[in-house]
Amino acid sequence: MAKLSGNKGEWSEIYVLFKLLADGCLQGADENLNPDPKVLLKVLKVIRGDIEALAGTNITIKSGLAEIKLKKSEVRDKAQRLYKIICAGAETASFSIPELDSFFKKIGCAQVTTTHLRKRDITVQVEDTYTGERPLYGFSIKSEVGCPPTLLNATDATNLIYEVTGLSPNKIGQINDLEGRQKIKDRCCQIRENMSEIKLVGYNSSTFHSNLQSIDDGLPNIVGHLLLAHYFYGCSTIAEAVTYLREKNPNKYSSLDLYEMKVKRFLRQVALGMTPATVWDDADDATGGYIIVKPDGSLVAFYIYNRRLFDEYLFRNTKFERGSTTRHKFMKLYPEKDANGVSHTYIKLNLQIRFV
Repeated sequence: MAKLSGNKGEWSEIYVLFKLLADGCLQGADENLNPDPKVLLKVLKVIRGDIEALAGTNITIKSGLAEIKLKKSEVRDKAQRLYKIICAGAETASFSIPELDSFFKKIGCAQVTTTHLRKRDITVQVEDTYTGERPLYGFSIKSEVGCPPTLLNATDATNLIYEVTGLSPNKIGQINDLEGRQKIKDRCCQIRENMSEIKLVGYNSSTFHSNLQSIDDGLPNIVGHLLLAHYFYGCSTIAEAVTYLREKNPNKYSSLDLYEMKVKRFLRQVALGMTPATVWDDADDATGGYIIVKPDGSLVAFYIYNRRLFDEYLFRNTKFERGSTTRHKFMKLYPEKDANGVSHTYIKLNLQIRFV
């Protein structure tokens, strides 16, 4: 088996596997990530990739046709060691952990991270102490050890298209020529100072647009104005941008509270399964919610049945981030003719959301 390699967030997925088996329970969280003493579920089974592990005094791990038994103390020791290595690892680059290679091989762990096409990173069977039920829940894992994780990754599918009016050809050329580390900020500043109007006209991905409509008809326009609030009006967090939308009321709602409600719904669906480039069938992949690795190595979880806390956590702890303009082909003014041969000026803005 080849040596495994991953970044801090990816190694945290294996850490969660070990930690859940060592602790034998999963602690719920409030909206501030503090443990909620009223929510504590007993862990019975953990499934990750090809590994199925039964929790208990002794831990049974099945991988393929192989089955081994481990003492809980051994798994706890490996979890503690892995956590220390993750903390000391490179901030963004991938790294391997040679000292644990033999243990990974022993338990049949052949990959650091599961497929990125799904939101579910791990499946956990728990026992509900109130009902006695033993459901299987899929969880997405987010690690606060190292850089804050992303909620929505930047891709070409997260580009939104805007028409800009009032710019002369010379000014368009000058703006596009602006380079350097502050080029996004500088270009936005110049556009805002010289334009007559900027308005959303479409989405780079019709799938993303349709997915948003599936959640709520008003979301395509809301997300478009969230991006404008960020790029042109200095809103860095999702909550700040929603405050801006409440002031401008682009959707002409009679109740301004609808902006926060709809944006929370959007964030929740992104967290649980909706991706911009894949047709969304309204089915949650992370059926249980989120497991979060806190900086001290402890685990807390948001269970989807308490959506109010989950929604509030996402809303209060997410911000905009700007991806690579070159890789994702945005932030450059370009001309395009309509059906009548009239030229219009457009620009693409990219949406990426990261946890604070």
